[in-house]
Amino acid sequence: MNTGEIWGQAKPYLVGGAIGVLAAVVIEFSAGWVVTSGTMAEEVYSARTNAYATVCATNSIESWKADNNDIADLEGFSNDQRDALIKRNMPVLADDAATSLADDIQDNCEDKIRAQV
Repeated sequence: MNTGEIWGQAKPYLVGGAIGVLAAVVIEFSAGWVVTSGTMAEEVYSARTNAYATVCATNSIESWKADNNDIADLEGFSNDQRDALIKRNMPVLADDAATSLADDIQDNCEDKIRAQV
């Protein structure tokens, strides 16, 4: 057997293996089985924002009730009382991402309060 015959016999297996590896990579990424650093950063940011917003919403509602106010007063799409309440009960953030986090936390906190009203 010479090199040409060996290559001729091995070629279908090599091509099939290469196509299989490519298909596996496409399937893994499209199914979400592989976590990239960008995806992980987004998930961490989302979890962090959600945790702070939950604390904010809980503190805001408890503060509102402690002042003997009716929770129905926080209802509505635009509510200045709710916005002021959220700003009073926002968690203090002491890192570099505080400014970008604060806006998202405030929005998420508002959504959580509206869901409970």
